[in-house]
Amino acid sequence: MKKLQMNMLMIVMLIVSSFTYAQTTKTSDEFSYALGLFKNGDFERAGIAFAEIYQTASDIEILADSCFMAALSYFQATDFPTSYIFCDKFMQSFPSHPNMPDIQFLQGRILFKIGLYEDAILVFDTFMNKYPDSPFSSSVLFWKGESYYQIGDFAQALSIFNKVKETWPNTEATSLTAWRITVMALESREAKYARLAEFESRRNMYRDIQQMQEDVYGEQRLLRDYLWSKAISRYSATPNIEIQKAIIDNISRNDRLNRLLDAKERALKLVILKIENYLKDIAP
Repeated sequence: MKKLQMNMLMIVMLIVSSFTYAQTTKTSDEFSYALGLFKNGDFERAGIAFAEIYQTASDIEILADSCFMAALSYFQATDFPTSYIFCDKFMQSFPSHPNMPDIQFLQGRILFKIGLYEDAILVFDTFMNKYPDSPFSSSVLFWKGESYYQIGDFAQALSIFNKVKETWPNTEATSLTAWRITVMALESREAKYARLAEFESRRNMYRDIQQMQEDVYGEQRLLRDYLWSKAISRYSATPNIEIQKAIIDNISRNDRLNRLLDAKERALKLVILKIENYLKDIAP
């Protein structure tokens, strides 16, 4: 009886081991197939294949590798939200895996790609604090600088790019950094020329307004002198009492005209002052 039980146990163990081997072999074949899709550039199908393996595999190594490759495949397929999900799964399930630096770098790249530049900077900072000697350090710093560039902090971006050039002079990140610095210089020069053109345009407009102001004042002075001379010539033929009354009325009208002219002059001077202040602000 005891011998029969031993034989039955051996048979069960054999069946289980055979099933496990068959399952492992099947999973390995599926992983090789998915890897072939990835190598051939069919990233979307590769991501789907690796995701299916991750859902069904039992071997811990295959689970970790399929999760990592799913994240990488979806990233290459530009399906960034799905790639981020698998990055998060990997970080939660395999925190001590050797590929953890790769997955954190990939997570930062995903955040950059979807426009969450400040979040990407936080991820890149975390990476540099945890893995200061990583071979990805130059690339991580470059993408951190790119993130600052995208949010408009050009001074911080330039500082990081210069650090990449000085610390890692012979890397791909240095070539990308040199390209970005060149682009920034061209953009700065273009912006300077644009400001100069705007300054010239505004200055010309200011001169036109000054000339218009002088013309208007000249015409109004001529009109006032004409009205005054016309009134004097008319009053010279009237009795004294009527002349005095007419002169008083004329003085009153002239006072109103003078006040109107003064008000217009103050308004124009205010416009001129605002234009002058604006020109000072945009002066190159």
